[in-house]
Amino acid sequence: MLVVDQPFRKLFGVPYSGYNDSFIFENHGLSSYSSTLNFHTHHVLASLGFSSRNIRRIDMFGSTPISEHLLALKYFYYIGKHENSLSVQKNVAGLGFMTSNRMQQLKFVKNEPFINQNRLVQAEMGNSEQYFKRPRIMSTSQQTFRDFYQYKVVFRGNTTGDHYLYLPHVRLHGVAFYINGRKLSNLYSGLGTEMIPVGNLEKGQISTITIHSIKELPNPATHLDGLNNAKFAGAVRVLNRHELRLQDNNRLDWHGGHFKGKITVPDNRRTLLLSIPYDKGWHLKVDGKSQPVKKVASGFVGAELSPGSHRVAFNYQIRGLLAGIGVATVGVVLLIGTAVFKRIRH
Repeated sequence: MLVVDQPFRKLFGVPYSGYNDSFIFENHGLSSYSSTLNFHTHHVLASLGFSSRNIRRIDMFGSTPISEHLLALKYFYYIGKHENSLSVQKNVAGLGFMTSNRMQQLKFVKNEPFINQNRLVQAEMGNSEQYFKRPRIMSTSQQTFRDFYQYKVVFRGNTTGDHYLYLPHVRLHGVAFYINGRKLSNLYSGLGTEMIPVGNLEKGQISTITIHSIKELPNPATHLDGLNNAKFAGAVRVLNRHELRLQDNNRLDWHGGHFKGKITVPDNRRTLLLSIPYDKGWHLKVDGKSQPVKKVASGFVGAELSPGSHRVAFNYQIRGLLAGIGVATVGVVLLIGTAVFKRIRH
């Protein structure tokens, strides 16, 4: 779930991103502001177009149907001053699903979310289909006013589906976006940079993006792309046939480091991809036998499985835990021994 609590944000007199607001609603949200944010997780999410100001922060904004499917981002809850709304994304994946073995070598290019998302789906499916298609740019203009820059791009869609704008190397604070004359929510004018939704457009539809900015921006016409929603929906139908079926979904809230499930592995997609940050503390048993856990998609937990139906069990063990327990036990024994020795002497 992604939670936006507007009244709470307006209590602050400075730009407030609400990175950890999801905890207020007892929800393990995507956003995070932490000095211990997993490096691999940050790299993957920022590469897919989620808002990030620096390596300690990931915000919820910047999702697309591709990243929502991958991360099971099913619910978006907006809390406003006078109206609340809950939108539900259909056909998102569960905790994990089977992908092609190309997922094990997948690498992401910095500041190229369209390329990265296209590569992600190709690795999931094991094909070379193009899920994004650039629109045709009809005209561009730039004007400089006394206190802001104005950019305008007129384009014609080359595919039917969600279109996005991405401006690399820019913090979007002080930047306002207008789509066909309608101002986009200020939520997208934050302290990071993320995928900006232009709208769900028809092939051949002509649209205009206008940007007002207090700083100079890279040419927005070179960072515009459209997702073929129908083609991706076809991929989702195939991928969701081979999801990980958890034994007890409710246990994840309290025992996220220990879970079991069943999965059926097809011949052409043998790499299990979980939407869990990779860490060496994860251990896996398949049908009761230990099997290596792999880092896949540049930062997630994964494993290579043989075709057929399997029972899998994942367990997380804190690295150094046993050694720490051993040292603590020795210390307690020595402390007790010292106390006993002193008592005997007296």
